[in-house]
Amino acid sequence: MPSLFSSLLVVHIVAGSIALIAGTIAAIAKKGSVLHKNVGLVFYWAMLATASTALVVSQLPTHQNWMLFGVGGFTAQMTLTGRRVVQARKTGSTWFDYAVLAFGSAFAVYMAFIGIRSLLAGNSFGIVSCVFSAVSFLYVWLDIRWLFFVAIKNVWLGNHITRMVGALIASYTAFLVVNIQVDYPFNLAVWLAPTLVGSVFIARMRAKFASKKHLTK
Repeated sequence: MPSLFSSLLVVHIVAGSIALIAGTIAAIAKKGSVLHKNVGLVFYWAMLATASTALVVSQLPTHQNWMLFGVGGFTAQMTLTGRRVVQARKTGSTWFDYAVLAFGSAFAVYMAFIGIRSLLAGNSFGIVSCVFSAVSFLYVWLDIRWLFFVAIKNVWLGNHITRMVGALIASYTAFLVVNIQVDYPFNLAVWLAPTLVGSVFIARMRAKFASKKHLTK
């Protein structure tokens, strides 16, 4: 009988593969189209399954991986808020949004902690955790901004693009890390290159589709 680890790993891999394909299709599909919405929903649920299994697998006995745990929480934050900002433009914020804000804040602090701890111990891989922490803090600030200072109807699209593409970047990062095994310092490039390239893509997407949406009250 398969172990819990094996079963969860299979779900993680299958969900991650679906997310990678669905997210790519959603990113290139016409925005607002039926295809974009339907495939985007598949991406959302697949990414949540991927992040959730990462959180559990990383804490199983003999399989503890604190980096995977942090990335799982970071990815869950992006995925959850990516859909919530679309819903909130019609319904307004709910307790769930504040709970995700607290969740995301905790993981941003956690990623900073393990990153700084690694660097102080002489492990340069801590740079990766620090970069992911900085990005996570950015999402936390964007959450604070729309929850407390800016009308969601004016910023939902930019936030949606940033978060969903951010989650897709996480999917590509995982794919590259698993399939490209290289030593330091090239492993840092494998971990961080998708974030660098994806950030440029996010900036272009926001400029094209959401530049006029970012208006304050």
